[in-house]
Amino acid sequence: MREDRFTPHGRLWHGAAYYPELWPGLGIDEELLRIREAGLNVVRIGEFAWSKMEPAPGEFDFSFFIDVLDRVEALGLKAVFGTPTATPPVWLTHGHPERCLHDINGRPMVHGGRQHLAVDEPFVRERCRRIVEELAMAIGRHPALMAWQIDNEFKCDVDADYGPSAVPRWEEWLRQRYENIENLNTQWGTGVWSQEYHAFEQVPIPVKCPGLHNASLLTAWQRFTRDRILDFCRMQLKVIRGHSSAPVTHNTAMLFKVDTDKLTQCLDFVSFDHYVDCTNVGQMIMNYDYWRNTGKDRRFWLMETSASHNGSLLGFHKAHPPGFVRAEAVAAYALGATAFCYWVWRQQRSGAELTHGCLMQSWDSPAVGMKAALEVDAARKELEIALKGRDLIRAEVGITWSDTARIMMDVEPHNGLNYANLIMDSSKALRSRGLHLDILPESADLDHLKVLYTPFMPALPTPFFERLRDFVHKGGVWIAGPLTGGRTVEHTVPLNAGLGDLEEIAGIRTLHSYPLSGTGTYGSGFGMRVELVGWSHVFESAGAQIIGVLEGGSTPGMGFLSEHSVGKGKIVVLGSQIQDDAADLFLQTMVTHYADLQGVKARYLVSAGTLVAEWRNQEDTLWVVVNIDGQGGTLKLPPLHEVSMGGKCIDAEIIEVSPYQHVCLTLTPKRMDSVRKNV
Repeated sequence: MREDRFTPHGRLWHGAAYYPELWPGLGIDEELLRIREAGLNVVRIGEFAWSKMEPAPGEFDFSFFIDVLDRVEALGLKAVFGTPTATPPVWLTHGHPERCLHDINGRPMVHGGRQHLAVDEPFVRERCRRIVEELAMAIGRHPALMAWQIDNEFKCDVDADYGPSAVPRWEEWLRQRYENIENLNTQWGTGVWSQEYHAFEQVPIPVKCPGLHNASLLTAWQRFTRDRILDFCRMQLKVIRGHSSAPVTHNTAMLFKVDTDKLTQCLDFVSFDHYVDCTNVGQMIMNYDYWRNTGKDRRFWLMETSASHNGSLLGFHKAHPPGFVRAEAVAAYALGATAFCYWVWRQQRSGAELTHGCLMQSWDSPAVGMKAALEVDAARKELEIALKGRDLIRAEVGITWSDTARIMMDVEPHNGLNYANLIMDSSKALRSRGLHLDILPESADLDHLKVLYTPFMPALPTPFFERLRDFVHKGGVWIAGPLTGGRTVEHTVPLNAGLGDLEEIAGIRTLHSYPLSGTGTYGSGFGMRVELVGWSHVFESAGAQIIGVLEGGSTPGMGFLSEHSVGKGKIVVLGSQIQDDAADLFLQTMVTHYADLQGVKARYLVSAGTLVAEWRNQEDTLWVVVNIDGQGGTLKLPPLHEVSMGGKCIDAEIIEVSPYQHVCLTLTPKRMDSVRKNV
């Protein structure tokens, strides 16, 4: 692992959210000592404490937190400090509904909870800017300050702001995007239901209406709200950088309604939250495979996870079985994390998250999560040594995660499809075949890939489409579909072809688009006969080879799967979804076929539920092998390599990995003279 500002002196970080302002009766030094004894070396503080920092308008007092930072530094720990704009003090909103976020019914929110500010309201924006600036001036150069966190989990608890302060920003955004109202009317097709507009001031914020709003309006609105929260983040970033050189992050998540691609590009490093349990490890690995490919340096922080379980006033999730958190952490570090952090250090004694997991109970007793943290600390120390001086290899197979697609699938979910779940299912299926995998945002570099899969991506934005075309010309295989290309970026139906610009370079011609579910339609491809379902595009060849033909239903003999050589590569189009019980196997068979054709090397003969992360330096290769499903697993070792574990050579073809355990294997190619001698 290369040393950089996020891993000073080659360290991996292990931390927890710590809120000393909530525990006035506890000694801070004693608490920090316990944190250090638990194997933690970083704390996150401050992000919910605006009322402590500014109890009355203009009365700033940061002395408490400066004292905490002094004590953090004295004990050899570091701190990530959060700006407190997610939880405003009551004086900012009480009696001022115009300063509060409005829901889709136009109703203002009240004080309580969090994220209820209308961050585009001028007075609110100025007070947010002011608290961030005062805070940055007070602690921005403190030696304990390792990094900043802007706000907390944008759009975790709320959707868009449908209030009056959003109206002028919405009109301005529309003008910048469409230039004149005629362009908007044309691109949205507003003749439907007499929705033509004569001025941008007439374009409504899409509060609840009879029936349904225009799809183009809803899609544009979601893009607008993402741009506004990005603007709010950039405002804070600019203020902080005026007073502090510490790197800046924001803890987000794939499921929040933000454009994570754009958001992470403006930050110094990437951090995210997830609260998985042993039943959704696929989501866990999808997160690692995605966040590694955002930002600037292929590293990420897991800023929040639970040491035992997730919980709130609404209930609680399944408690983690013994060993799960250690496996979660090992997988994170092995797949690119430089920090693994818990929410929360000490159990909340009041508020809305009384049942959430912790490391210390509120009555000053270690919680069940403490044992897990100590196990993670031991694994962290082992990996810190093993990974130093090595780099995680790049995957040769990728799946696109597109915020464009997510917005459009939210607006038009095709009988309840969930975009995140669809990508997770694809990720799980390919990972279970031992493929090293990248989940890539639209802006990601594609040069390291040999195969790219872009499922459920209704529109292909022009810059992304051009990069995909270049990727194929240079020798890549692009697998498009299902549902890819069937809409324009303004969420209308293409007029030039059923799958828009994709058809011309894919060598196909769409004849029909209609739902195949329940029609008894089957298709054959890659040696499988499968039932076809969902909204589908069926086509004929316009130069491509039709490798999947429909049987039964209304359009027998037409194609649902095609392959076309373009330049040095290929474009494969899948026009239909596969019925559930065969979907994973079909995807695995299809992608591994092209992985074989492309000579993909990052593949491991490992049982499902166990993964391999491969790290290299100039001398040898390290495999971190971890079981994540709690069932234990096996790995077949590669031929023509010397394999050692803990300095001892392994003379076996298969090794076993116990439930939630991991092993680190060092692989060195055998010398050819030794191989010939053995032969």
